[in-house]
Amino acid sequence: MIPQNSPEATEMLADLQKSCGLEHELEVTATGAMTSNEGYKAAYEKTMKGWQNKMPASQGTNRFEVENVADYDSARILDVRRSR
Repeated sequence: MIPQNSPEATEMLADLQKSCGLEHELEVTATGAMTSNEGYKAAYEKTMKGWQNKMPASQGTNRFEVENVADYDSARILDVRRSR
């Protein structure tokens, strides 16, 4: 499985961010601000570069990604947990 960067996925993320901000009054960090953050870059490198143990896409489907944005499996790899 080789994920592909997709202009359509990038556009969909921008639409989702806009919708969350307008319709749900959520503060959404702009993609550029997120991907330029040093901590985010380190997490991205750890979870998206090199050999990764990730869940494959379903048979007959493709996996599209937004350039420099971590995928859905990254939180599992980082073992991110909410503090109580």
